Amino acid sequence: MLSSFLKRNNLVCFVIVFSFLGSISHSIAASTANWGGVALSIQETTDDGSFPFARKMLACDPCAHGNINEYARNKLVGKPYDNFELSTSMVTVRQIEGVILSAIINRESVQIYKETSGDRISYLHLYRFFVNLVAFEFKQGEARYVSSRPVVVQYTDYLDHPATPEEQFDVAYNLYANDTRGINIFDELYKAGKSMKVDVFSEKYARVMPVILSDEVKSVMKLEELALDDWRYQIGQIFEASLIKHSGGVLIPAASEDSTKADFSANFSNASFKIRLPEPTYTINLDIKRFVPVESINGAQKTVCFIVGLQLTVDGPLEQLMDGKFIRKQDSCGVISVKDEVDPALRFPGSLFSLLNGISKQFGNDVDQNFIKTSVLENPKNVVNGISTVKALVFDPFN
Repeated sequence: MLSSFLKRNNLVCFVIVFSFLGSISHSIAASTANWGGVALSIQETTDDGSFPFARKMLACDPCAHGNINEYARNKLVGKPYDNFELSTSMVTVRQIEGVILSAIINRESVQIYKETSGDRISYLHLYRFFVNLVAFEFKQGEARYVSSRPVVVQYTDYLDHPATPEEQFDVAYNLYANDTRGINIFDELYKAGKSMKVDVFSEKYARVMPVILSDEVKSVMKLEELALDDWRYQIGQIFEASLIKHSGGVLIPAASEDSTKADFSANFSNASFKIRLPEPTYTINLDIKRFVPVESINGAQKTVCFIVGLQLTVDGPLEQLMDGKFIRKQDSCGVISVKDEVDPALRFPGSLFSLLNGISKQFGNDVDQNFIKTSVLENPKNVVNGISTVKALVFDPFN
């Protein structure tokens, strides 16, 4: 574990400043990475409520609920990776060079929605875990960001009451520690990171910038300002994970509210890295413009639609690479009983994330012409050309 070798070398905290020199190159120690353990990603805007579960399993000795480092190690170490070998040996700062691979937890969230069906009331619990497998390299006294593979693990649970903090922790514990709920966070992280590379560097990275929400969207969500900012950040992280999954590229971790401050701390059990990320060469900008509810009743049934409209632009250092307006309309509809009541604050984000996933797929191997036909509002030919340009300049250099 990374904290162990820091402790052995009497280091409590040191600063990592990512330096980007030259264009794409390959490290001498590219075929091997060293396991660094689990950390929490702490930014200036992060509050103590961002990690209601992982804190109880990380900064503890002994840990009443087990140690999250052990859970991650069991799932990530000792398995094959396509482009490198993950070593269990510890790297020290006295080494000339070495790549470290760590599981960094960015955020944990639980949202509870009340739903009614006739006389029955149920509470949908939506858990999201934002986790990133990050590779960074020590080289001649410096450290630099290599690549990362983020995942967003979502789990839903229905109860007849709002879950207590203890019940919520039990869900999170099982998702980190075992497979009893049908999914494991570190299993998903391994699937995402299996094909990543730890020897590719570039001076031209892209980043998903802070998401813009229209007044219409804000009014639908009905969130306090702090919760609204957190939700905007989550949208950026979800889009980033989807883009990387489908494109195979590398992005700088999604920006929080203040995109001018790139420092954040990765807090391990006994040490903290202050990491400075580079300024992005390309910026990916999301403007969520429309949340439009549509409802029509036909006898005992009603059709409900949660139409989403957004604008995606990608800017380079000298010019804009793409500008596309997208909509999710027909696919946002479903039929329910007239007695059922659904929460728009739950359904609209679901429709939004489906649209973002569809957009992300276009940056993979082939553009889906049917998606372009049904989802692009204006100038589909220009949008397709923009997608091709972004693929060539932003994502393909890492493949």
